[in-house]
Amino acid sequence: MPRKVQRRFNFTDRVRIPQHALTFAVEEAESGGAVAQLTRLELPDEHPHDQAIWLAADVVIEAWRMSTSSYFRKVVGSVKDLTGKAAPLFEAPLDGFEGAAGISFRLKIVDKDDRRLLAEADKITSDGDAPPADRAELIVVRPEDLGELPWMIDWSEEDAAGPVVLVNREMVDHANYLTHDPALAGAIVPQVFREVLFRLCLRDDLQQAAWGKKWIEHVSRFHDEPIPQLEHGPSQLGLADKWVREAAVAFAARYKLTEKTNERLMAAAEA
Repeated sequence: MPRKVQRRFNFTDRVRIPQHALTFAVEEAESGGAVAQLTRLELPDEHPHDQAIWLAADVVIEAWRMSTSSYFRKVVGSVKDLTGKAAPLFEAPLDGFEGAAGISFRLKIVDKDDRRLLAEADKITSDGDAPPADRAELIVVRPEDLGELPWMIDWSEEDAAGPVVLVNREMVDHANYLTHDPALAGAIVPQVFREVLFRLCLRDDLQQAAWGKKWIEHVSRFHDEPIPQLEHGPSQLGLADKWVREAAVAFAARYKLTEKTNERLMAAAEA
């Protein structure tokens, strides 16, 4: 008999930290990577938690860029540690990130003993970070009623806005479905990547659209072969499939998707 998995979602007494209460700054490193700083953090004076537990709780910072499946997580100290420091409260290179644009942050305060989530601030962008059009996120995500389907790609706006990933609004924490778990992102993002690139191979008109050009330029950063220019005919599908497969392998290697997935799975097994 399959083992029954009990899922518990504990939202009791969780404090929502407003976005204006903290500030992140991101700079591009000389090596091309990104360095992040937490320059301001204003925690509420009043909260429902025991003060000793609150002060001892771990402060966890997560960063992600959806279009490259890049993810970073680090425990940066306790609440007491950070509230007693001068700015910057935290500074570190973001391993696996290239450039400073398009990075989002999440800050969590987690009980040191039972790992209960005490407080959270979500979807924070770096101070003044408004990526120029040529650095905008490649993957647009929207909530949608999908029945029992967790997610799907919508092509109804392909001539203008490009592909949209629809996520079932009934999913728990649907707004962060592609970002809050590296293992899940490692399974889903490459499939989105392959479907979009295959569509671009078959539609040279989409290659000239603004969103298509961004995708092709992004692929050129880690895959040397240009997108094939296909003629009509079934035999051409093999060329498209070969290019997409090689691009997907290069994408996964560039962003170490299996390594990130294994790290997440091993951390879950040890928890």
